[in-house]
Amino acid sequence: MRTKNTDKLFDRWIKNPNDHFSFDELNELLHYIDNDSDSKHVEDFLAKNWEEAGEINEAQEFKLEENFAGIKQTLRLKEFEDDRKVFRFKAQKAFNFIAKVAAILILPMALMILVENDFSNKPDSFISNVEYFAPPASRTRIYLPDSTEVWLNSNSKLEVMHGFGKVERSVKLTGEAYFSVTKNKNLPFNVYAQGVNIKVHGTEFNISAYEDQDSVETVLLNGSISLKYSDYPGDMGIKMVPNQRINYYKLADSVRSDFVDTDAFSSWKDGIIIFNDSPLEEVRRKLERWFNVSIIIEDKSLLNYRITGILKERTLDQIMRFISMTSPVDYTQESDKIYMKKR
Repeated sequence: MRTKNTDKLFDRWIKNPNDHFSFDELNELLHYIDNDSDSKHVEDFLAKNWEEAGEINEAQEFKLEENFAGIKQTLRLKEFEDDRKVFRFKAQKAFNFIAKVAAILILPMALMILVENDFSNKPDSFISNVEYFAPPASRTRIYLPDSTEVWLNSNSKLEVMHGFGKVERSVKLTGEAYFSVTKNKNLPFNVYAQGVNIKVHGTEFNISAYEDQDSVETVLLNGSISLKYSDYPGDMGIKMVPNQRINYYKLADSVRSDFVDTDAFSSWKDGIIIFNDSPLEEVRRKLERWFNVSIIIEDKSLLNYRITGILKERTLDQIMRFISMTSPVDYTQESDKIYMKKR
């Protein structure tokens, strides 16, 4: 419930996110953001503070990208004072609370930050786990507590496991992500994704592991990673080298490896779509995720037709026109559905 004290706390957080908050104050703020249904108050607050929110310094940078399609954010535990139960948070690359409110108002699916209130005497138990989510038709960049950079593609989720950076560095991915992992020989970085376990030694790689995909695709850009799946013998896994791609096929519990142009698999984070002799079925799947639409290929003979092109920051209509000009495809669009047929 909204109270005068809550208003003061919220205003204090907006003006100085590096301030110290007691357990009760922090809990009240979290409860207010998650449960308050007085949207008119939120709208009025945003309208009043929008200009100020856009001018905060780099440490508190609040940035909405691509017409508010995605919010870049990370939440880092900055300081813990156990004996006084005082906590300080530092918002990096985004203004956590106002970003969350803005996401709820602007996006159909909000960026989710789930913080469990497990305040025991151990600092590493403060955050039990954190989930980052890239809403449909967006991409989101986050920085983990060890400075590892992660880009999440549309409709993807990254779960950071308990004790990250202290006793282990483990994350769980559903969807697609690009990782640039900070090296730490004492704490290897592990990614769990749809039956695949990847052990990272400080490197750049891309993983596509959507639940509706038949395979988990891993592409190594630089460095070294080891990939293991359930039926792989031994404990070491398959050691990958730069430019190598491994597809793990879930139902068959088997893998296939080849070497590829890695730009085609990581350029999405820069707003570039690269199709390199890609079957139209693969193109359809990617466009559906990128733009949150449904694409129906009415003529099945088109499924294996291949598309080649580099498209930077293009709208869906521009991409569909490109496909129509370079292939025997006509299309019509009705709301969020696109119908493709042979010309």
